[in-house]
Amino acid sequence: MDRAFRILTIYHRLLQNKSVNKQSLTLELNTSPRTIQRDIDDTRNFLYESKSWISTPKAITYDYKSESYKLEQDKHENMHFMYDILTALYLTTPKLSHYFYQYLKLLIIKHHSGHRTTLLKYLDRFEIDKNQTGILPASLVVRAMNEIYIDDINQMNLSLSEKSVDIQEKSKLQTYITF
Repeated sequence: MDRAFRILTIYHRLLQNKSVNKQSLTLELNTSPRTIQRDIDDTRNFLYESKSWISTPKAITYDYKSESYKLEQDKHENMHFMYDILTALYLTTPKLSHYFYQYLKLLIIKHHSGHRTTLLKYLDRFEIDKNQTGILPASLVVRAMNEIYIDDINQMNLSLSEKSVDIQEKSKLQTYITF
């Protein structure tokens, strides 16, 4: 495998928020662990040297628990994205369904622990429509997707949780979930 392909493979996986395991890449790309380590170091140096012209500086960090490398994201930037989403929603539809409100609340609790209180106060400004009857097929898909967990990103073992999904209305429309 040539060097450019290996480096681009590593960088592409990091940009997709996937973890990069040196041992699995060694087997996949048929090269030595030292070569993969040099490629990761080259990618790390590229990100460090390009801080001045990349809009959001990022760094490659090693996660000892999973023994893999990850691209560190700016937590403040993620918080601002959530503020932007909530502001746009409030300006267009200040009344949310109970299910969508719960989904946004779950996102804030799971992914924005550092700014949870502020974002939840912002979310509480919305009016919640508790009279909504029935479940839309799209919301059913979102609820089902929230129950899927990835055990190991390298092996892609998928499992569904034991939680049941209740359906209040049955229509002639069929919803398919493809993995």
